[in-house]
Amino acid sequence: MEDLQYKYELNINIGEPNDSSRYYSQKIDFSSSYRIRGSNNKKVNVSVNPPRAGYRKKGEPIINEIASSLTTAFGWGRRQQYDVYRAPDDFDIMFEFGTENKGFVLISREKPHYKLMGLRTEKKNMTTALSRVIYRSCFEEDGRKLGNYLMQMVTLPENVSYAIENRAPYDFFHDGNRIESRLNVKRISDQECAMEISDGVWGAISTKELDRFMNSYHLGHTRSKKWNMCSPKKLWTELIGTPPSDIQLKRMKGFLSQNRTDAIVEERAKKLMKDVQERYSDRIKIIIEKDGIKEDNSVVTKMYVKGKIADWLIVDRAWKSNVQKVKTFVYRNNETISSTGRRRYRKPKYEEYQQGWWSGPICIDNIHNNSSVGDQFVARAMALLNDSNTVKLVNTISQYLTAGMMDGTQMQRLSWDAIGKEDENWSELDYMKLLGVI
Repeated sequence: MEDLQYKYELNINIGEPNDSSRYYSQKIDFSSSYRIRGSNNKKVNVSVNPPRAGYRKKGEPIINEIASSLTTAFGWGRRQQYDVYRAPDDFDIMFEFGTENKGFVLISREKPHYKLMGLRTEKKNMTTALSRVIYRSCFEEDGRKLGNYLMQMVTLPENVSYAIENRAPYDFFHDGNRIESRLNVKRISDQECAMEISDGVWGAISTKELDRFMNSYHLGHTRSKKWNMCSPKKLWTELIGTPPSDIQLKRMKGFLSQNRTDAIVEERAKKLMKDVQERYSDRIKIIIEKDGIKEDNSVVTKMYVKGKIADWLIVDRAWKSNVQKVKTFVYRNNETISSTGRRRYRKPKYEEYQQGWWSGPICIDNIHNNSSVGDQFVARAMALLNDSNTVKLVNTISQYLTAGMMDGTQMQRLSWDAIGKEDENWSELDYMKLLGVI
């Protein structure tokens, strides 16, 4: 280990991923074998901007942004603006975490290899693990727990964890068409996993090689000569040890075609929506209707959410974008002063409903640009269940609420029991009875 002669304090501010303009702040002591360029009075200041809507990189946006900021601040990048800011070829840095039960994280470099807690690792895995520990330290003060969390990431890289939880993405060309598939992955030992490449056919792959495989097919890297643009035949040969027969290869391609990414994602999203409706049966309803406007008679999914201060509609109809595959509306039955203090003279309406109307659509963007429709349904529903807090984090929502709705003095609610019974003749008297007015 190099002599850790330089002592610093890392002051890091991490922007919250919402419209609140607030930051998580943390101070971390660390020692380094080299002088950190740009440090001021033994302090290294790092600001991490919150990721914007439509974030295109794979992985978690906040963690990626922290890793990128740390790479620049400590000079770990290959393309620093000036060589004077670049870290030396060999170095050691030790971070100290926790106000109780102190925990430590040691990162090193012995060109060309990086090490995390003395174990060789890819630079990306090192910066990701460090970023996760730093982010968690904003909410966890026990250094021992932070250390245990780090060791989980050391033994199981993030790419591998993703593959086990979500299946490993893989794509190939067949008859001129690009087929995107998902492969089951199971961990069979500390250093090895198994991947299902055909029906009932599992091939062993080390966690190190699986990490590199995921770099190619999950992160889109092209550096790996072994895995980049790997054909089904080569994949079978690499994992099984012998080339497949013609029949085995044909069955393999059929199996991969049946396990398409879009089908798996859609099925998982449908199950997630169903689970959420069952869990919050008194506050979430899902209605599927035929769209009479479209010639193909496609269906429209409507999710009704009973929030704490308002009732909401999430629907997959109307214009869509990658960050807004569903639209969000709030129920209104009274036109009064809005929460911004202005009177609304023009009512933005989606459609008349019960004794009022759906107002919107409200602009609510996803950070990621590749979330499925089902995932966006559930994400918005979970946020709107606690709408009294969500309106403080997403500025665009409050523009559609009155001041009375915000402070609870003016209730504008729909009849929850009447949802889905629009074909019945619900009179105004029935509506008032259900609301308990009479």
